[in-house]
Amino acid sequence: MLVDAAPRCQKLGSVEGVGGNAERAKADALDRAVERGATHARLEPAHPDLEDGMTIVVTGVLFRCQPPDEVFPPAGYP
Repeated sequence: MLVDAAPRCQKLGSVEGVGGNAERAKADALDRAVERGATHARLEPAHPDLEDGMTIVVTGVLFRCQPPDEVFPPAGYP
């Protein structure tokens, strides 16, 4: 289904979180996402920093999405 309407989400860019373990790196990425006004974040799995090997890194893409303005099912729908 193709809808002729403005997109609901705006891509804000990327985010990177770092920490001593995967949970802290993810929390750091989410904190940075909130600071940038994101409502949604799509994070990749955690991986070790290739430069030092001691730090865990989580990267992802940030989006700001508008709340839905329609209700499903629409009024009058059987």
